[in-house]
Amino acid sequence: MNSSNDQFFLTCLLKRVDLFSFKPSLSIKVRILLSLLFISLLVSAQAKLTPHSLNNVKAMHKESKRKLIIVTIDGLRWQEVFTGASLAHLNSPEFNARPDYTKETFWHDNLVERRNRLMPFTHSIIAKQGVLVGDRNNGSFMNVSNKQFFSYPGYNEIFTGVADERIGSNRKQANKNQTFLEWLNQKPKYRNKIGIFSGWDVFPYIFNTQRSGLMVNAGFEPFLPSFNSAQVKFLNQLQAEIPSPWHNVRHDAFTYGFAKEYLLEAKPEVLVINLGETDDFAHNGKYDAYLTSAKQTDAYLQDLWQTLQQLEGYQDNTNLLVITDHGRGGNLDDWQHHASVRAIQSYMESLTDFTDGIVGADHIWFAAIGPDIKPLGLLKTERPLSQNQFAATALTSFGFDASEYNPQAGKAISQIFKTQEREEGKVSNILFGSCSHQDKDMPIFDAILQDPKDAFIFLGDNIYGDTEDMQVLTDKYAKLGAKSRIQTLKTTTNVFAIWDDHDYGENDAGKEYPFKDESKEIMLDFWDVPQDSPRRTRPDGLYGSYVVGQGQQAIRVILPDLRYQRDALKSVGTIAYLASRKPENMGPYEKSPGSMLGETQWQWLEDELQKPEPIKIIGSSLQVLSDYTGWEAWGNFDDKKRLFELIDKHGVNGVLMISGDTHWGEISKDENAVAYPLFDITSSGLTEEWKQVSPNKHRLNGASAEVNYGFVSVQWLEDPEINAGLKDINGDIVMQTRFMLSEISAY
Repeated sequence: MNSSNDQFFLTCLLKRVDLFSFKPSLSIKVRILLSLLFISLLVSAQAKLTPHSLNNVKAMHKESKRKLIIVTIDGLRWQEVFTGASLAHLNSPEFNARPDYTKETFWHDNLVERRNRLMPFTHSIIAKQGVLVGDRNNGSFMNVSNKQFFSYPGYNEIFTGVADERIGSNRKQANKNQTFLEWLNQKPKYRNKIGIFSGWDVFPYIFNTQRSGLMVNAGFEPFLPSFNSAQVKFLNQLQAEIPSPWHNVRHDAFTYGFAKEYLLEAKPEVLVINLGETDDFAHNGKYDAYLTSAKQTDAYLQDLWQTLQQLEGYQDNTNLLVITDHGRGGNLDDWQHHASVRAIQSYMESLTDFTDGIVGADHIWFAAIGPDIKPLGLLKTERPLSQNQFAATALTSFGFDASEYNPQAGKAISQIFKTQEREEGKVSNILFGSCSHQDKDMPIFDAILQDPKDAFIFLGDNIYGDTEDMQVLTDKYAKLGAKSRIQTLKTTTNVFAIWDDHDYGENDAGKEYPFKDESKEIMLDFWDVPQDSPRRTRPDGLYGSYVVGQGQQAIRVILPDLRYQRDALKSVGTIAYLASRKPENMGPYEKSPGSMLGETQWQWLEDELQKPEPIKIIGSSLQVLSDYTGWEAWGNFDDKKRLFELIDKHGVNGVLMISGDTHWGEISKDENAVAYPLFDITSSGLTEEWKQVSPNKHRLNGASAEVNYGFVSVQWLEDPEINAGLKDINGDIVMQTRFMLSEISAY
């Protein structure tokens, strides 16, 4: 802790002492203790934090995982937060013992100036760099969802994401519900790295410390940390010396002081600070003290934020979330209270004069600031946000899916997150194509180069090599590589490639092709596959996979090799082909025993399908879903059936196929292969065309016999939307299909 922070804390505590007329002898004793504390802190300040390079810290934070600070402010009304002090309350002798001082300190005719006098940090920093919710005068609404409108039900809702109607009092009863902090505490990264500090002695019961094992310091209990701290010792002594006006709540200065020292020394992953004086002063009808405490709370937020920006591991790496547990009444006769009709009929019988309950006590507010928070200022809401969304919002700041914690919890306030901005606004674009003849012009790449894309996938027949002369093969690749459009594509986007027969070396060839090892090296060199890639070292082919995107916005692209280990095809013979197959636009091959992949590659494919990315695209050089046509396809072997069995066996959701080879384009859909519809988008060719389109009962929207390229676009909504299809030489959509990820996620 540096000396300026120490001085700030001591000033806060002195203010809190001056607020009450304690006995003179006690006041002197307290001041002596405070002076000793201040001197001690000045001596040790430099040992707490040492200067460090801002650039180095920023670089380190880019690699570290987010921290989270939660501040809950008990019973602070949205009215004061967004409109400042109430003139009616300031003018009330019943609620304002120091009207001249309080009006001079907090009142101004101008709304902006008035609220800045009360909560300057909230409105000068959070409102500009973060998000505020709850200004009901300006279309921003947030409510509790529990039916009680007081503290224990509110804190349960905040930290579990669910309103529990069994909680009908503030009594010290162990919470039967698991908070998201207890859930986090079970994970190795967060275990014993969560600190909770509150002035209210019910907090250990809200978090059920006996079951959860969470570290909670609350009420008047001394803080006994594992680390040695002179300041904590002094704070414990002062807490024992200074009386509180409340029987079960200490002053916020102690809560904040303990929490800050824990932050500096223990370096927690999550820190919760519950400040409660605003609620207790309001219950006492002391509007002047209520305002003073609200202003001090804002100063704590400022000091906390500034401390985080100086603290290694937290600077530019910490999200700060602020929320209140309930609202209060809006008038002079009810502002001291908060309760629903249900609560008044049971737990709060002293408020039976309020037959409609305390109107407005369910109205709350929320604030957030940090590296993942959009600078939205006041967030206007079409419908009220809910307190039960806080738990999921906090977990989202760590990148967790809140449904893993509790599927019943309210949904995260996703619109406040920059990461969610990517989720809600970003579209991941993957383009693909096949069959590009190196001797032809390739004008379609003008459209491809203009089209937004995260990657382009070449699905085979990327050249027409058809040779056993490796120099000829090399020269044909060089001819493709000399084209300016291909050069631009390779230097401006991620390019992934698999081969088919013509760039493998021979039409319809399989494992019998004698120069497959040499061809493999030429192919991988041309497509700039790194020397340490497993695709180079595998003895049974050049299959591989790539990931586009990150986390829950990731697509795994799986590229099997359908040539290197493919067993021999069986032909019906020339006469039978000419007599019965050719007139039907069908090929010469019969269904054959064996496989295209080989057992080692099958095991690899099984493993790839179980990877965590929510969407998996199988990039196949041959059609996967097409009906049996006699041309090369997965259906010529038992491979298609085996692939479907793997998907079903492991309950793999989100699988989509893209394919090439045919010299026409189409979209196939099979609704019966697995537990959800499978799609295969065939793009062919980039230069080649074939007008005799074969039959395919799974075909949607007809077929295109013009040059084309394929696209898969994923809009990362809460339920991602997938749009896939084909585009023509001008980049115009020829055909497409749209579906939600949930539609291909039946397992």
